[in-house]
Amino acid sequence: MSRVEDLGRLREEIQVGHRDRMEFVTNLRQTVAGLRKSFVDENRAAHVAWFGPTQAQVRASEKAAQRASEEAERTAAKEAAQRASEKAERTAAKKRGKPKK
Repeated sequence: MSRVEDLGRLREEIQVGHRDRMEFVTNLRQTVAGLRKSFVDENRAAHVAWFGPTQAQVRASEKAAQRASEEAERTAAKEAAQRASEKAERTAAKKRGKPKK
């Protein structure tokens, strides 16, 4: 082999090695990030189990319950209004002598 061929082959090996290392490092970073996230989640769960919910969590759950209650009231009022409207339409249709289905 000539020196040029040796240098060309060496250059290709270096490039392949560099790509392999970059893929390995990228995969390693993703794996470590996933592990760190799971550790944080586990630590939060342990903290809540040990000390109870924080004040912010309590307030957030109270607000969520209040919003759900208000939404249920709005939905019930809307359905009641719709039923009343349908009943009024049926009553008016009966008075006119045309039954409405």
